Amino acid sequence: MRSVTNDQPTPVKLPEPLLQFFGPICELLSLDDYYRTDRSSGPFTEPNDSGQVFFDLNHPQAIDWNWVKADLNAALEREAQILIVEGLFALAHRELRERMGLRLFVDYPDDLRLARKITRNFTLREVHPQVTLTNYLNSGRPGHTKYVEETSKHADFIIKGEVLERDEHDRILHLIAAAVSGTQVR
Repeated sequence: MRSVTNDQPTPVKLPEPLLQFFGPICELLSLDDYYRTDRSSGPFTEPNDSGQVFFDLNHPQAIDWNWVKADLNAALEREAQILIVEGLFALAHRELRERMGLRLFVDYPDDLRLARKITRNFTLREVHPQVTLTNYLNSGRPGHTKYVEETSKHADFIIKGEVLERDEHDRILHLIAAAVSGTQVR
């Protein structure tokens, strides 16, 4: 079993082509599905101008890591040959990271990360762009700087997000195919 991570600040269109390319031997665990449901104990954002604090989705402790590990173990029991773990904090958890055969970090510039987040939140959740911008400035950007950027040091490969949008899919398919077959990749 080889596991692969695609660690990025907002969902990219990468997992879908991988799932299609590799078919039934490939499974996806999206960390967006593992945010804690009990949010009473935090983590919380810094107080805003009104003194309000909110559950901080841009903090690794917002993820229910026990749930992630349980689903990861279940996927391994199903003998998935390729398991893609994608999300903001895919490389943040040491125990999870150590089980990965190939670790990719997709690095987006701040402006593209914000544009993608605004587009996603408005399109999928009908969240007004000003709300997303405020959240990004108060929590998203600081969280990325504090918790996500540092995880790139654990990646085997760092892929520039603006390039990924154009032509990196084939390179990533090659990296994963080589990892699954045990071939050395440069």
